[in-house]
Amino acid sequence: MPDTASAFEMLGRRDFDAVVVDIRAPDQLLLYFCVDLRENSRFYNISVMIVADEKALINLDAAFESGATDILTRPFSPDHRLGNDGWKRDRRRTYQARS
Repeated sequence: MPDTASAFEMLGRRDFDAVVVDIRAPDQLLLYFCVDLRENSRFYNISVMIVADEKALINLDAAFESGATDILTRPFSPDHRLGNDGWKRDRRRTYQARS
């Protein structure tokens, strides 16, 4: 998707089990996309994987706090995929609307 508005439009048309967010440059806007996704009750429980260059993803904690379920950095490490079951795990959250 060229922008987050297009992504939300596509997400609204169909049901998805997961979203992959590809960060190619240091762009905090994509982390805000994850925050916006989590604030929407329809997408609150969807799995979100962030794929990024090591240099593009400056703060891993911020990425997880924004709503990422898992993070995969380039160059890819086979050990990461074999040892991390967070992406496969069903993480249901209790949606709480912000007042």
